[in-house]
Amino acid sequence: MKKQKVFGMLVVGILFLFLIGCSETESSNDANSQTGERENADSSNESSETVTLNFFDWFDEENYMEDVIAKFEEANPDIKINATFVPTNEYEQKLLVNMSSGEGLDVFAVANVGGMSNYQSKGQLLDISDLIDRNELENLSPLIEQLEIEDGLYSLPYRSGAWALYYNKDIFDEAGVDYPDETWTWETYEEKAKELTMKGENGQIWGSLNYQPSSTWWRVPANTAGINNPNNPEDLAGFKEAAKLNYELSYEDKAQEPYSDLVGEAGKDYTGRFLQGNHAMLFNGEWLVEMLNSAMEDGSGEINYDVAPLPYTEGMEPRSAGAMAVAMVSKNTEHPEEAVRFLSYLASEEAGEIMAGHGVLPAWQSDITTEAFVERLDQPENAGVFFERPINSQVPVDDPLYTEGMKIMEEEVSLYLLQEKELDETFNTIQERIDSEVLNK
Repeated sequence: MKKQKVFGMLVVGILFLFLIGCSETESSNDANSQTGERENADSSNESSETVTLNFFDWFDEENYMEDVIAKFEEANPDIKINATFVPTNEYEQKLLVNMSSGEGLDVFAVANVGGMSNYQSKGQLLDISDLIDRNELENLSPLIEQLEIEDGLYSLPYRSGAWALYYNKDIFDEAGVDYPDETWTWETYEEKAKELTMKGENGQIWGSLNYQPSSTWWRVPANTAGINNPNNPEDLAGFKEAAKLNYELSYEDKAQEPYSDLVGEAGKDYTGRFLQGNHAMLFNGEWLVEMLNSAMEDGSGEINYDVAPLPYTEGMEPRSAGAMAVAMVSKNTEHPEEAVRFLSYLASEEAGEIMAGHGVLPAWQSDITTEAFVERLDQPENAGVFFERPINSQVPVDDPLYTEGMKIMEEEVSLYLLQEKELDETFNTIQERIDSEVLNK
């Protein structure tokens, strides 16, 4: 009997120990399972965290850039763009402050490649050569090639500028002169400007509209020939010819107003002057379309105008001129992959279509962006010309000293246009000043 009792107790004890072991195993498995679930949840939360990129731009671009950003964020929910739009006259200083601190700046834009070149020379930009998908950006390949500096790429173009020939159709009709077309050279422009200069019912009609002597828009004929850098002696010869053409239009051909009449505020409002209806032609950028149309909607004037391709230099490929706006990634960004994704979107066809719908010429040129730009316009009839020709950059990509040289040329040529200096003297002085003040020769 005792043996049976002892045996029963042993069985109960073994069974108890077995149950305890099972319970501990199940508890351990439950704990491991819960730990795994927490780890997976933590990993999931980490992968779904939103990256915030700080993007800087200037006020002029806010209206359409906000639409571009919204579309990007919709397609990229893991990225939030914190956009700061700064007044134009404060923009460069704002960028310098953020760059010097090394914080708070991921992606930013500048209005021309000269600004990019300056930042790149100071080592402030990320080389994106190996981070972009060149196949996706194939449409922009010619522009991207122009932006490469010493085998590196530090920016992408998102907005373009293109100059064209604007003309008053009524003045051409009155003078019996055929409208401008793609065959016009700068020699043709000068010849026709003389033909179109006449006495009208409401006073003097000028064949060509010129600008303030202190501006540098006289240089556009040189830009169409691929000339853009006053720091290169060979380019100065081309600038000299462009300055001479503008001088002759005013003082020898009498087809433009004297530059002395356009000093200061008198020559500033070229939109208003063209709307007065006493200038047959002017060369200007695509932005003038919006300015003219808005002014007419506001009742500030009325004009029957159209646009034609910019004249070109005889013997050379017909090309327009313009300045690319580019976007860059700060070298100090903590999110290079996301920053380049946003940068690539700014340069894309989808973003270009949005910009074109706002009357801005995108870098991406295609049937889609052309249609978006043209469809919104009742006038001019031939707005598609802004997309028809290759564009020569008005600013060199690889010279951070360009602005200094340009300032000297601006100062000296203004004296020539005001008849205070002779042509040869003017360009000899430009060369001497650039050598000593810019190049330190």
